[in-house]
Amino acid sequence: VGLRLYTAEVACLLGQRKAGKRALQKAEEALKSAASAQEQFDVLRRRELASEAKRLRSSLEEEGAFDLVGVLQRTFAFPSKRAGSACTPLQVVAALRSSFGVEECFRRGLCCEEDFGSHLARCVRGNGLLRWPRVFSAKRLPTRLEVCSGTGDWVVAQAQAEAGTANWVASELRYDRVKSIVAKAVLGRVENLCILAGDA
Repeated sequence: VGLRLYTAEVACLLGQRKAGKRALQKAEEALKSAASAQEQFDVLRRRELASEAKRLRSSLEEEGAFDLVGVLQRTFAFPSKRAGSACTPLQVVAALRSSFGVEECFRRGLCCEEDFGSHLARCVRGNGLLRWPRVFSAKRLPTRLEVCSGTGDWVVAQAQAEAGTANWVASELRYDRVKSIVAKAVLGRVENLCILAGDA
């Protein structure tokens, strides 16, 4: 829009009124469609929020407890790797404590710090590699990975659809998106999903 307005202004300055009017008309049309685009964005956003509210309502109406601790025990937040350094289980626990509410789970008695830390230590080798059989603590199943999982809609749906036949791994760099994946996994009662949070 700005470029078209500038073009219209330059055309007028150069005495090219017809070209200036054409450029101005295109700029005005673009401004109208921009308002329309904002309205469309608002409508889409409201639809997304309504969908989230429906999903949450459905989760709340289902019987059974939510297993926040179980999902957090399959969530691994890896700090940025420095050259020559390996990620330790303590670093994973520290990242979960600082960014994902694990400290609140300890405070509320949902789990104890020692058990939580020892579980993660069994899952993460000293060199930072994961031990898949311990992460999922179930019979060996195919493991599927989604890279750049976003807010987790697709990977959580896939994990739910393949419960008992495959394990899933969601990988996402942004912690705000990982928190969304964690919430969806908890509310969806998904037990065959591991979440990897990285720091680029």
